[in-house]
Amino acid sequence: MTNHAVDRWNERIGPLTVQSFLEGMLAALWSEPDRILFLDNHVGVIDHEIVFTFEISKHKMIVTTFYGRISLHPALQSVTEWGKLTDGPKDMLNLTVPMDVVVQQLPPLVSCATIWFSGRKYMYKLEKYLYDSDTSSFLCGYHSKFPAGYQVRVFLTTYLSTGLPVVKEIRPGGKLGKSVISAYRLMNMPLRGEEQHT
Repeated sequence: MTNHAVDRWNERIGPLTVQSFLEGMLAALWSEPDRILFLDNHVGVIDHEIVFTFEISKHKMIVTTFYGRISLHPALQSVTEWGKLTDGPKDMLNLTVPMDVVVQQLPPLVSCATIWFSGRKYMYKLEKYLYDSDTSSFLCGYHSKFPAGYQVRVFLTTYLSTGLPVVKEIRPGGKLGKSVISAYRLMNMPLRGEEQHT
């Protein structure tokens, strides 16, 4: 990622962060094929929201800049529809975001653990997140030690034969299929009275 891209993130996307966080976040998102849409003109879109440009150098993707959030600049929607900005030249489109708006934005949510697997009928994705009930917020990314005060919450995405994803939170005592139980145990998550493995 270029320094220019980090500067543009902090001016147009938010929240304010550092290069190492952005690179870690993108690495995590890269492993989830449903999170980043790559267009053929070196433009990418994260979660149908954050528009960025990239180049490929020595078989490595380098993020060169961030245009902005579609929710804050609807004109960026043309990038996902036609692969280019259609509201005039890029240098005439004002992508400025007030700093008080930038600092209120949330980064793309990244789980601390994800497992993809298939059962007899469907594909699944099991994701583990850390949740702070005091602030009603999720902690992004992987953490080797869970910070005090955070709860572990697990969500299951089922990809139906129509391709439509259905997401539900797994609660203790709920009924789960065999393949989901196996994946749940791989995450070191206790089931109905089991003790958590360390």
